[in-house]
Amino acid sequence: MYKIYEQPFDYKTLDNNVVLIDVLRAATVANVVLSKNPVVYFMSANEDEINIIKQKNKNAVTIGKRQKNIYTYPNSPSVLWNADLNKRCVLHSSAACGGMLDKLKNYNVLLCGFCNISATADYIQNSNLDWSIVCCGFRGEERNDEDKLCADMITKNINSDQNDIFLNLKDSESLTIFEKNQQDYPKKDIEICLTLDMFSSPIKAKENIITKA
Repeated sequence: MYKIYEQPFDYKTLDNNVVLIDVLRAATVANVVLSKNPVVYFMSANEDEINIIKQKNKNAVTIGKRQKNIYTYPNSPSVLWNADLNKRCVLHSSAACGGMLDKLKNYNVLLCGFCNISATADYIQNSNLDWSIVCCGFRGEERNDEDKLCADMITKNINSDQNDIFLNLKDSESLTIFEKNQQDYPKKDIEICLTLDMFSSPIKAKENIITKA
């Protein structure tokens, strides 16, 4: 059985098995990063913890907002697309998805976006377990249209093809931040984040470490 949760919600009501949906952009970035074979991939909203790990791993690659110029890459799948992360330690600061992982350290968690939606749907259907489908929303605080649409597609509440996704989300407030094509928010991210099944593996998280399921 599946139940969809949108922000805000009570964490105490979640099943032990959770699918975190963060279409724009953490789940998409996670799929890109794992495709590049890092030695370890850590995601959190706790910047102090990330800095501590960074001090112990001087060559670690960091992902996050670059206003303070402390991160190697922005939280952008298009910028990371050609990054060399092979056998690197990758530390990812994410307010929404990372913040939820901080609260769900001991849960069985999958990360999902449109980019790996079929692999995720197949995985949870074959598990024969109950799953909470959680829409991370904007900064983990407010609902958004793209996460809800992805959740509905996973649970088969609706069927959508690629054209439907672009059509249904063309007026989403979340997309407006990319209109200026800024360094942290390049327009190319929209195309990547809204494209179906670019990756063929589900991905999981345990104690903030992201791996292929």
